[in-house]
Amino acid sequence: MQRIRRKEPKNNLKLATLFFAIFLFFIVISVSFRFVVLVKNSSFDGKNIYNVEFVDGQKRVYASFSPKEKSISILRAQENDDVFAPVDGIINSKLDSQKITSTLVSQLISPSSHKDMTVIDLVRIALFSRSVPETSVYERSFVSQAESKTTFRDPKIIEEAKSIEIINSTEVAGLGNKLANFISNLGGNVILVKSEDSKASSQIMYYGEKSYTLERLNKFLDFKTSKLLKREVADIIIIIGKENIKGFQF
Repeated sequence: MQRIRRKEPKNNLKLATLFFAIFLFFIVISVSFRFVVLVKNSSFDGKNIYNVEFVDGQKRVYASFSPKEKSISILRAQENDDVFAPVDGIINSKLDSQKITSTLVSQLISPSSHKDMTVIDLVRIALFSRSVPETSVYERSFVSQAESKTTFRDPKIIEEAKSIEIINSTEVAGLGNKLANFISNLGGNVILVKSEDSKASSQIMYYGEKSYTLERLNKFLDFKTSKLLKREVADIIIIIGKENIKGFQF
């Protein structure tokens, strides 16, 4: 008697296909989520200035990428120089002014080589640097604050021309003047620096609408902000309190 063979069910194939589809779906969701986070955390928008510090032993090289002026300014300094640089990101690498784009691209395969920068930032800056003609790449060595001001001045901050007052409410002498140098290097218009009785917390007070200048200052200072109901001596008033001294990088 001949045995009749049954057809193998296709359930196993269907289950395998379903499992693969679900697995692929979660991979796409995960990659998309990571990409969105990278874009959100990136800070170079291709419109405004972005400053990178390249660290090579005791040497410090600062590169300021300015889309508005379509230029790159490079400042070479030593570790102990008082550059007062408004740094957006740090890369642990030497910088050759003739190989800016390739230096940036090489960081993509070494995540630990850069700090406060995302892969998106590196790609955007690399693409921008490639578009800058050699005649618009300026290089200088640090001698005084004059070189810092020339290198880091932000065209948009200069354009807004917000007046800035700094109040040192700590017991650290000269801290207000150091912050004034830092802000002046950004292109900020510091009109007054003074000291007052000690206060615990720091803050930035501003009059009118929030501005790019305010946003830029707060990126580096990370102080609490509050709006003034009436205009004081300056458009922006910065109070340095005792609790925030350790966060200062200058």
